[in-house]
Amino acid sequence: MAQVTHVLDTSALLAHAFQEPGWERVRGLLHDETAVLGLPAPVLFEFQVRLQEKGVLAQHPETVAEYEALFDVALPVDNPVANAAFQLKRDTPERLPAIDALIAACAKVQDAILVHRDPHIAKVPVHLLKQEVLPPKT
Repeated sequence: MAQVTHVLDTSALLAHAFQEPGWERVRGLLHDETAVLGLPAPVLFEFQVRLQEKGVLAQHPETVAEYEALFDVALPVDNPVANAAFQLKRDTPERLPAIDALIAACAKVQDAILVHRDPHIAKVPVHLLKQEVLPPKT
């Protein structure tokens, strides 16, 4: 299996789903045959919750499965990810919520770029995590 090159945060998937700032970049990655995309389990959870809250799943229950199919690798939260999340949380000078730390750790363990627009994750020092920050939601 090829090395994961990019991991998408929930904020990136939501940007794509609702055509918010940065969605074109996410579309490009989702259709880039040279990119190997990883989907962290916490992103899958958060994405479903947000789509449910916005009423999308009631009208389009297939949405999550369609997005899942665009990814090359499902990324579980296992012991290496939990340990990396702890280190990221410990070494980030500002507040880093646990679920964001787990998502970032999935990218770190894969040595992949985390694509996001999350201000909490943006506070992770760049020497600890490869990041591509999308434009903020307006």
